[in-house]
Amino acid sequence: MKVISKLLVVFFLTFIFVGNSTIAKENNFEEIQKKYPNATEVLTDENLTKAEVEELEELSRKIEKDMAANPDKVMYATPVDDN
Repeated sequence: MKVISKLLVVFFLTFIFVGNSTIAKENNFEEIQKKYPNATEVLTDENLTKAEVEELEELSRKIEKDMAANPDKVMYATPVDDN
């Protein structure tokens, strides 16, 4: 029984050590892109400026207008959820 409990303690401590060493520190996108030039940033409400939000809304309106004007070109397109 002592052997099993010691093995469990060792396993638990190893798990904690490995888990702590692999937790990524928070970096900003510019620092990450210096290391990984092909990295892309996921756009969320937190990292968009008001101008970028307006630009994206305008682009969305243009796309919807283009899709309505050219239904044959978007025959196989699927709608994107806003969720």
